[in-house]
Amino acid sequence: SMTLTQDTAIEAQFGTNSYFLQVSSNDSAMGSVSGEGSYLYLTHVTLNAQATEHHHFVQWNDGSTTNPRTLTLTCDSAFVAQFEEDPSFDIQVTSNDTTRGQVTGSGTYYTGEQIVIEATPYEHYYFSQWSDGVTSNPRIINVVESKTYTACFEPYNYSVTVTANDYSMGDVMGSGSYAY
Repeated sequence: SMTLTQDTAIEAQFGTNSYFLQVSSNDSAMGSVSGEGSYLYLTHVTLNAQATEHHHFVQWNDGSTTNPRTLTLTCDSAFVAQFEEDPSFDIQVTSNDTTRGQVTGSGTYYTGEQIVIEATPYEHYYFSQWSDGVTSNPRIINVVESKTYTACFEPYNYSVTVTANDYSMGDVMGSGSYAY
């Protein structure tokens, strides 16, 4: 309200409301987010949740699983990205006989990891196959479940030939192939 004493021009100044968008992660070690800031009314804003290694994005706090996600800002808002750790599985690599050879590759691994398992025979033995029939060694495994792989080691066979210096004096026996 004002008292007029002369001709006066009055101009109303209008502006677009500005709103704050808060974006966070349920655990910053599992993932990061982007999109936070102050925006004008009806601005289209893209939120992005980026998981760290061995973690994955699950959903936003409002239940949306869309990522990246675009929304139109009409009020102050807050969104929290929910992350979880990827599942991990135990891989056991064993030997059918530890006196015949050794194995490597046992451990706990995440879904989708590619690992190498290997069987190394000791002297006088050879690797024949894994317990599931696969003969490649070393072997690349794509981890999707907990599993045990057993390396089968077999002894080399050696030939023994028995002869007599004179068969008129007697016979000999025992020629053949024998395992170490």
